[in-house]
Amino acid sequence: CLGLVYVCSWGQDQVTLIDQFLGAVVGPWITGLNNPADMDFDEVHGRLCIANAGNNTVQLEALQECSVGIPQDREFETITAIPNPTNGVLRLSLRVDRPEPFLVYDQRLSMIASGTYTPNGSIDLSSLPAGPYIIELVRLRRKVRVVKI
Repeated sequence: CLGLVYVCSWGQDQVTLIDQFLGAVVGPWITGLNNPADMDFDEVHGRLCIANAGNNTVQLEALQECSVGIPQDREFETITAIPNPTNGVLRLSLRVDRPEPFLVYDQRLSMIASGTYTPNGSIDLSSLPAGPYIIELVRLRRKVRVVKI
């Protein structure tokens, strides 16, 4: 999950969390289990399912950052880039209340630029060559396609 590895240990009755990017054991994540035998990940609900062989139970632990399902309360919002096609500077139709990081990808899906989109701000693509691009608002998980002319 996003560079984190969850390791189930029957001998220690725990699930240990390892950050593979840091190359370090973060420490016990869940303790007090009863012979945890296996784990599974519920992708829809973002849960780790841990089978306790010692008492024939299953423990569910939420991993919100790993969910690939779409929450029911999240409304779909289309983003429009204005103007599109653009000769450089554009605005997004999406309102933001705080600065939001963004990434710019070329047609090969290589990240070629990044920045921060601010409330009432704009994105400047004038230094990029003409062509199609994708702008992704990372935290908001929103993308828009734009064409630079």
